[in-house]
Amino acid sequence: MKIGILTYQYAMNYGALLQAFALKQYLQSQGHEVIIINYDSSYLYANNRTIKEKAVSAVWNGVKYIIAGNDKKIKFDEFRKRKLCLNETLIKTKKEILDYIDTEKFDVLIVGSDQVWNPEINGDDDVYYLNFKSNAKKISYAASFGVSEIQEKYEAELKEFLMDFVSVSVREKTGKEILCKLGLNSTVVLDPVFLPERAVWERLAGEKKLINKNYILCYVMPGDVQTEKKIEHMAKYIKKITNKSVIFLGRKEYKKYLIDGKDIISASPEEFVNLFKYADFIITNSFHGTAFSVIFNKNFYTVVNSNVTGKRQLSSRLTDLLNDIDLNDRIIDVDEDLNGISDIDYSAVKMKLDKLKNISENYLTTSINEEK
Repeated sequence: MKIGILTYQYAMNYGALLQAFALKQYLQSQGHEVIIINYDSSYLYANNRTIKEKAVSAVWNGVKYIIAGNDKKIKFDEFRKRKLCLNETLIKTKKEILDYIDTEKFDVLIVGSDQVWNPEINGDDDVYYLNFKSNAKKISYAASFGVSEIQEKYEAELKEFLMDFVSVSVREKTGKEILCKLGLNSTVVLDPVFLPERAVWERLAGEKKLINKNYILCYVMPGDVQTEKKIEHMAKYIKKITNKSVIFLGRKEYKKYLIDGKDIISASPEEFVNLFKYADFIITNSFHGTAFSVIFNKNFYTVVNSNVTGKRQLSSRLTDLLNDIDLNDRIIDVDEDLNGISDIDYSAVKMKLDKLKNISENYLTTSINEEK
């Protein structure tokens, strides 16, 4: 079948690009013709921002450019071109996307994964709810709200939009609970990065180590100071035990001037996977950091902050995954002390992950072949 995927392929975020690559890769391996629709919602989002928000963003982007240059953006653009094979024409508006879909005549439209249903990110862009008429079957795969609750003002529209879907799946149990309150059925499935065989990620990472020594990888999603400090503290602790070097990825660009480790600030998506493949130990607060730690069978700890509540609480996707595969002992709260480190028995993890993968694959197969 001919399948169109609508996702966040333009985010400057490793997880966003790699989940898009993974879903396309998996569906192609099942014999489908797959196109990632070259839509960029940031134009609509930018237009909705206040003058103050635009000014702050412009200043910070300027600072980042002075510190880090343009290398990361160039590498991300190159990855999109080579691995996502995006159409050269960028789609910026709802009218343009409707014209494109009419021309391509897709059999199936899939929205997801990533936080495509997070109103704080999509800027109330209803394209990600496929709110338009189409002869294609509408499906979501591992769509995420990114938060544990949504504002009441979005509920009626959300229900109306999703009633037109053949089937709905979400990435977290909290997403299923949100939809259940609206009277909508959904299936919880794995993030797309778990769908391809590990060999796919091995090939993407390459055979040559980016860091030619043994190291502890700290992949940090910035934004919460308490969590970042906890990761840095744990890195020092584990370094003392293992005598391995510390590599940071994801911290703010100015952190490269610190001497607590080596900061990599312009890794490509392939280099990101390489860093996980060859790491000796991993500490992260990222969902996809956790996911790739599991994919490569690494010893790791995932840091969460239970002091953050409400819509700012983003750790549910982490805890859901680790609870489902019985690795909840790898979750470390910012207020919790780490007493020693231990190895993970991945034979038990693999059995549970395989069951979840079967559920996810069956969902896709059934949904794609279901009558509209």
